[in-house]
Amino acid sequence: MPPVRTGPTRRIADFAASLRPEDIPEPVRATWRLHVADTLACAAAGALLPMAADVRRFAQAAGNPAAHAPVIGSPHRTSPMLAALANAFSANALDFDDGFERNG
Repeated sequence: MPPVRTGPTRRIADFAASLRPEDIPEPVRATWRLHVADTLACAAAGALLPMAADVRRFAQAAGNPAAHAPVIGSPHRTSPMLAALANAFSANALDFDDGFERNG
């Protein structure tokens, strides 16, 4: 499949690729840092669950052992796609992530 050269996806990708930290207002960056910390903490806690261990085992077994994508809760690495699956599963496993803000 050839790369997309036009359309809304390309425009958004170009915008994101050209964005510099100083282009983003500090209050937005501060909120972003809180959300990233929240997600990582949720993923670390969720990674302790047996069902998250099952997903990690699948990601390690089905992935490329030579890949370099980290899997939270594991010393092993796997393909980026399977690491994303395992990490997203762990991050949402306890449903503690901050998906709602009262004043946001």
